[in-house]
Amino acid sequence: MKDLFSFFRKIFRKRKITWITVVEQEEGGFIAYTPQFPKAIGQGETEDEAIADLLGAIETLNEVKNKNE
Repeated sequence: MKDLFSFFRKIFRKRKITWITVVEQEEGGFIAYTPQFPKAIGQGETEDEAIADLLGAIETLNEVKNKNE
């Protein structure tokens, strides 16, 4: 778990993400989002999966943005 947090911390610094919010859903699972990328949302069965999914969504948004520039 400690290694995972170190990984996330590096990614957050690289992407200039100051914080994320993770919300536990009543029906199960988690949703993660960050105000720096309002169009990106992650979801998963665990908090870590939701954060990893959020990072994937951010990468996808950045790829699309770079293609359109």
